[in-house]
Amino acid sequence: MEVLYRKYRPQNFDQIIGQNQVTDILKLATKKKRISHGYLLVGPHGVGKTSVARILAHAINEVDYHLDQNDIDIIEIDGASNNSVENIREIISKSHIAPSKSKKKIYIIDEVHMLSKGAFNAFLKILEEPPKHLIFILATTDEHKLPETIISRTQRFVFKKIKQEAIIKQLQDIAKKEKIDLPEAGFSLIAKASHGSFRDAINLLDQIASLAGEDVSIELIESSLPMRRMAVPGDMANACLFLASDASAYISGAAMEVYGGGEPPSFLKMAEEAYRLNK
Repeated sequence: MEVLYRKYRPQNFDQIIGQNQVTDILKLATKKKRISHGYLLVGPHGVGKTSVARILAHAINEVDYHLDQNDIDIIEIDGASNNSVENIREIISKSHIAPSKSKKKIYIIDEVHMLSKGAFNAFLKILEEPPKHLIFILATTDEHKLPETIISRTQRFVFKKIKQEAIIKQLQDIAKKEKIDLPEAGFSLIAKASHGSFRDAINLLDQIASLAGEDVSIELIESSLPMRRMAVPGDMANACLFLASDASAYISGAAMEVYGGGEPPSFLKMAEEAYRLNK
């Protein structure tokens, strides 16, 4: 049986939930054929970055996007496992080859922040002066790890955590189609536990439904929800104390980071680095 997250993965901009600030602009830009050579999609996990990257790539090439079909001119790369200078040089050497059948050859690089320093330096050269047929779509959960030289050469789009109301509505629609009998309060519990990630929410729904069949109780939902804990050891704890000396700056910075699509742990990591530089 196909997992729900794959079954209900968006295939066009209108099916993306909670990211109108991104999809409206991209939909209009592709309609008017105002295409950039580089895009940067930034935000927490599970909010639609990879889906938007794929939809955008197909829209640029003016081809239909089907989940069960691959386009030879749209290449997806995992930055975490292809992060060396050699990996990037191989991409660059292949990128000079014209697309096989589409207008553009498009590379989607997920978790691009995982590239090494040397890899970023090599990548910058082609990002500065790419061939006319080449487009890069980069996605990351940790923008602060990217060199400014990379960020400044792309169009940047910020994804936010999805509101609980939007997640609840989508889960209710899916549950109805899948004939999953879930108490109304259960949708709220799942949405809250997902912390703004629709991927986490639909995976939780899938997990709970598979455990209980078609009759799901509140007790089962509560027992199945993950307990998230954030450890704050060593220098990170000291970083909090360091920032506590200016509480208003900490609160303001954390609020801006979360509102802009980041997460508190990401902000604390930056605080840790600041502490180390100043201790």
